[in-house]
Amino acid sequence: MFFGQSIFERALSWVGIGIEYLVAGLIFAGGAYLFFLFNVDPASKIVWVLRPLRLVGGALMLLAACLASVTYGKSVGAAGCEARWKKANYEARLAQLKQEADAKQIAIDTANQEIKRMEGENENLQGQLGDYSAAVSQLSDSMESCRRATDDDDWRMRQPSGPSPKGSKPSAHGPKTR
Repeated sequence: MFFGQSIFERALSWVGIGIEYLVAGLIFAGGAYLFFLFNVDPASKIVWVLRPLRLVGGALMLLAACLASVTYGKSVGAAGCEARWKKANYEARLAQLKQEADAKQIAIDTANQEIKRMEGENENLQGQLGDYSAAVSQLSDSMESCRRATDDDDWRMRQPSGPSPKGSKPSAHGPKTR
């Protein structure tokens, strides 16, 4: 129970246990006093007042016995058991914190890999954008030599091809003549 404690801590612990025994003894004595003093004749006129006090005395004696039992448990080794429980709780908490730290590290590593992948993708897209810009600049040079569409070309593109349906009239907007 006391192997990891200093002499002062041991002495203080035993003083505390002694005080608990003393308190338990005093409570028991007070309960016994109430229990045995108020044992009156049932024919008495004040029995209705004194009988509940006798029950209070019995309850105090029971409370003192419980306190003494707990104190006895502390003095004979329950503290060692409690220390083992606390150690197990600390170990479980430590394992939980380690697991959380590992999970956070995995999340950080995954995020770093995703950032690197996105940077590579960004560089690829920037290269494609540069290639497109170069192709468009070359295209504008060749467009100047290309003939521009006239209004007649536009009109022909809007006309349906093939025979006209029966009863339809030719368009009033024919090709413009120059």
